[in-house]
Amino acid sequence: MRPKLAIVGLGLVFVGRAAEAQVTIVPDTSRSIHVTGRATVSAKPDTATVELGVFADDASPKKAKAVVDQAIGRIVSLARDLAVADTNIRTGAINIEPRYTDERESKLLGYQATRTVTVVLREIGKLDSLLGGAVAAGANRNFDVQLSSSKPEELRQKALEAAVDAARAQAESIVERLGARLGLVRTISLEKAPATVLYSAARVAANSAKFLPGDIKFDAEVSLTFALEDAKTSK
Repeated sequence: MRPKLAIVGLGLVFVGRAAEAQVTIVPDTSRSIHVTGRATVSAKPDTATVELGVFADDASPKKAKAVVDQAIGRIVSLARDLAVADTNIRTGAINIEPRYTDERESKLLGYQATRTVTVVLREIGKLDSLLGGAVAAGANRNFDVQLSSSKPEELRQKALEAAVDAARAQAESIVERLGARLGLVRTISLEKAPATVLYSAARVAANSAKFLPGDIKFDAEVSLTFALEDAKTSK
């Protein structure tokens, strides 16, 4: 049996007997192009999670508690009047602490009671009414507003698709300029999406008392590696 000769080098493979040698061109798979695409999708927030606090001082812990409980009750009633469902209203446990003077022999001054209520507002247009009404009802500390979207996954998906399109567009522009063409995708790498960026919830216009929520931003970043091939020649 005559041995077969196989030589791999410079993209050529010779296989067969000397008199019947066949030449096969092996594609150069070492050539590639690596690109990174980034994209941002902005959206108006449609949900606000509002945390409000109430505190009261009194010589009697019972009276301090009563003042706080009454204020929390008014805030809850306000939220209900704004058509917020009870499932979107959460009240925290009351906390009562004694207060003392700062002197060496401290003396009891009284008691401070604190309590919070959290309201998830699905109609963000009512946010001004909630905040203003809560202050009137007795909210006097721990104001915190977190804005979000009810469709975060849909917005993240749009940002990801835009990042993929941006990466491919970069690669196509480069290889076309160099007289080559893109092959198959070899690797895909998704960067960890940054946290949603919110404009300050406390920002107001200089000439307006209205709450300005700004935009929510969803960022995406993807890296792609394509095989690089020679451009097709027209026959």
